[in-house]
Amino acid sequence: MKFYFSLLMFISISLFAQDQTFNLKDGTVIVGSIQEETETTFIIQTKYGSVTLNKGELVRIEYEVKLKSGETFSGIKLSETDISIKLDTKLGILDIQKLDILDMKESG
Repeated sequence: MKFYFSLLMFISISLFAQDQTFNLKDGTVIVGSIQEETETTFIIQTKYGSVTLNKGELVRIEYEVKLKSGETFSGIKLSETDISIKLDTKLGILDIQKLDILDMKESG
């Protein structure tokens, strides 16, 4: 049981620590992993050090995601790992497996 708990914790931390790209309104692009998140900020670990970003400074890019099932969703990409993306849509936050995605493109 202890082994499974340790494995689950390792996987959770690994997924949380995936590098992401953050585009800011002033044109700055930051690549790193989220170390902490509050209601208004992210603390991002980059290869150059730790950076605190105000969420209001981020460019919110809308994506259109077409699935193999024929469904299409539009929304803001919240996060992405090697196996899935989290998309904030009008229906709520969806966790979409990449294997299910036929096409994904910026829509606005």
